[in-house]
Amino acid sequence: MAKNLRLKSARAAKDMSQKDLAEAVGVTRQTINAIEVGDYNPTINLCKAICKTLDRTLNDLFWENETISPQEKETTSPQGKETTSPQEGDADEN
Repeated sequence: MAKNLRLKSARAAKDMSQKDLAEAVGVTRQTINAIEVGDYNPTINLCKAICKTLDRTLNDLFWENETISPQEKETTSPQGKETTSPQEGDADEN
């Protein structure tokens, strides 16, 4: 799980410590820390409580953007079809 820097940033923008946010949503400071560092996947109810407290949406704080890795870019054409790139030694030998 990746770090949640958006949560940390939103919390800081509200000038709230991890403890402040934790108390506002009814969890421990350790839980907020675990979410921020990516060690804990919160329930939807906890996500909603955090969003409400920080005046943000679920998308703002918890939606993971789909990204294509460099390896996937090499094997996927613009139409989304798998392509093969020639590997060394794959060329026809005459």
